[in-house]
Amino acid sequence: MPGGTQPCPHCGRPIALEAGSCSHCNRRTLFDLLTMFETPEARVAYHAARSLLEVRGQPHEFLVLKRRLLAAPGIVVESVPRAIAEACQEKLAAHGLATQVSHQTAKPVEVVEAQQPERTPAGRAALQFIRDRPGTVVALLVAVALVIVVVVGGRMESFSVSDFDSGPISAERFAELAQNGIVDVSCEGRSGAAFFVTEDILVTAAGAVCPAVPSVDVEFFDGSRTLGRVLRVDNWLDVAVVRAGGSGGVPLRLADSSSLQMGDSMIRADRSQATGPSPRRFRVADPNRNLLGSPLLLIDTASTRPESGEPVFDDRGRVLGVLLSQMGSSGNLWFALPSNSLVEGADPFFADLEMDFDRERWESRVREAQDADRKTVADARRSSGRAGLLAARVTSQASVAVTVARWSPTIPSEQQFSFTLRRGESILCSVFGAANRWQRAAGGSANIPISRYVMWLEKNDLLEDTYVSSVHLDTSPCGEPASIRGATVVLHSGVEYADRSIIRSN
Repeated sequence: MPGGTQPCPHCGRPIALEAGSCSHCNRRTLFDLLTMFETPEARVAYHAARSLLEVRGQPHEFLVLKRRLLAAPGIVVESVPRAIAEACQEKLAAHGLATQVSHQTAKPVEVVEAQQPERTPAGRAALQFIRDRPGTVVALLVAVALVIVVVVGGRMESFSVSDFDSGPISAERFAELAQNGIVDVSCEGRSGAAFFVTEDILVTAAGAVCPAVPSVDVEFFDGSRTLGRVLRVDNWLDVAVVRAGGSGGVPLRLADSSSLQMGDSMIRADRSQATGPSPRRFRVADPNRNLLGSPLLLIDTASTRPESGEPVFDDRGRVLGVLLSQMGSSGNLWFALPSNSLVEGADPFFADLEMDFDRERWESRVREAQDADRKTVADARRSSGRAGLLAARVTSQASVAVTVARWSPTIPSEQQFSFTLRRGESILCSVFGAANRWQRAAGGSANIPISRYVMWLEKNDLLEDTYVSSVHLDTSPCGEPASIRGATVVLHSGVEYADRSIIRSN
């Protein structure tokens, strides 16, 4: 072939290598590709895919674009004119995503056809294969049967829509669902439960992931492990999204929680038994509890011992919410994020996820929570509010420093606080400490950890009159120093949305 030319894959006549189409048959020979180098966060991928839909002539649908963005590095758009590829490149650059436009040359038709042997009719070839290799055929049939048994009986025994909609599921089916759809996640001393929303995307509580670590360990019920990548952490809603690619998890279906009433029954999966998960029932204490302007579920877990990040189910095995944290010093009352919050809102986690729910009723509950929050803000402005607990860290073998915050129109005087240290359901000790060095939070001299409570104060212009102080606790009566790290310290009579913190290393 002459230098600088190639045969047209359609008519065979020589054309220049750089030509985008053949001058004889006027058909394209080069295809423009847009390749991305690094996987973006789920939120960035969502908005980037939406912006690509604005490019005229771009042939791919939203779900295809989003899936390709999350699967980067790889091709995002292909087989398009260079102008369209470059327009897409500009859209992705606006989201901070690095890309490259390149060409792919179509293979000549003659070469492809020369490599293909003469074809035998499918029916005749199959009969000839069976007649010539009967032993191989039997082995293949046995292998196919084994694969079917493994797929149907293993982790990928996915529940169909009819399994959810046909009525209450049995305890056995619920155990299978929980065993394959719920996992444990851990990271540098933090841990919690998580559940699959798609085959490789998990939802968990924000406290189960580490702020400075982009990955978590994911462990299935059968003991198998994989590494999950943290895609998004929302400290306001207290949830995180993790990708565990190729793990083969069973997605759990989300259900509408806006129809729940006080006293309604819910189910959680007790995974403490080696024989498998079992259903445990409890009640809804408040179906629309305002927590800093967000509607949450308040659940009475009775004698069960849940974990942060666990899903709570209805009788059909559908997820109604995500358990976040305990309320107050009681071990029975838990806050749970409604499933509706995962697919609704200004910046939803799963906007394209199918979920059948009453949007008007859900929006009504959101408005109720926002109205209640405005009342809370007004009450805080009229009088000094209760203190909140922002952070706790070990300072020595027998000492823990906690950071408390309090809204007040004037500098607070010295104040005594009482705390309880817990590990799970076990109480380690009760201790006391004084806050006597209050600093204005907005002054810049105080080191304030980022928390939902702090964001709420700032959002409602309360941070200007918020004061923080460090309180030193003598933990020598609480047991071995090793038992203190990772324990939970609870502030008595603290605000219900900021009354506890996990004790971290110094």
